[in-house]
Amino acid sequence: MSRLRSIRNGFFRYVLSKGFVLKYVLKNLPPEFQDIKLVYNDYHLSIDPRSNFDIALVRNGLSHREKIKAILSLVPETSRRGTVLELGSHVGTETITLILEGFDSVICVEPDPVNIEKLKKNINLNGMADRTTIICAAVGDREIEATLNRDSLNPNTSSLVWNTTSDSQTKIPLHTVNKLLKLAQKKPSDISMVWMDIEGYELKAFRSMSELFKQGIPIFFEYTGGEMQGKLVHSEEDIKVFISSVSPYYDQCYMVETDGLDFKAIKLSDLENIDRQVDILLVNGA
Repeated sequence: MSRLRSIRNGFFRYVLSKGFVLKYVLKNLPPEFQDIKLVYNDYHLSIDPRSNFDIALVRNGLSHREKIKAILSLVPETSRRGTVLELGSHVGTETITLILEGFDSVICVEPDPVNIEKLKKNINLNGMADRTTIICAAVGDREIEATLNRDSLNPNTSSLVWNTTSDSQTKIPLHTVNKLLKLAQKKPSDISMVWMDIEGYELKAFRSMSELFKQGIPIFFEYTGGEMQGKLVHSEEDIKVFISSVSPYYDQCYMVETDGLDFKAIKLSDLENIDRQVDILLVNGA
């Protein structure tokens, strides 16, 4: 019986590893299936079977965790505990992993109200409510109300910058980093690391992060270079201002492709020539 079960499970793993099959199966589930709980070795994840982003989570399995481990291996050991300021928490995939990898707590900042509900559910599924602070807002360089462009089938592409596949918009609060820390009842000195994925808005968020720069804490972020909808995501001047603002505090810069694991050391000035989305890690090696 155990051999038959093993063969059966192996067959289904193979079939569902094929992206088009997985997508077809999940998207054609009966309507009463509103969410599916994935059970990994040491954590659970609730997904929406009709969300392209959630389907990708199933298909990619634990690949995000391997990448987080690779990132943290480049971070000083003293920065691998304490509190992470996570900007763009989405549904909590990386939030959960950061805690499992040794951080004491995470301040989760997520602007999409739909993602917030999924984030709360995943945090509670893993018994981490007492180790997270969840704030529904975007981060930027001023205190205003902003418009978030949403894609209901791929909510991780919701953005303040572009709306290539947007099917709805919603008004959200936009706060500076200092305001977010006040809402979380934290001081800049309480933060051990910044983890950011905010779809092209990163350089505006960095404008309110000077106090964290001065501490030299590791900063990991998705960087969007080049054009979107025929326009530059970041102006040449904005890139130069960012480089000059961080260069006094960081002497190591690493880049990896968004779907890769191989980091390579680059110069901060190389950001001026990047024309795609990549992941960047800033470290003070002093």
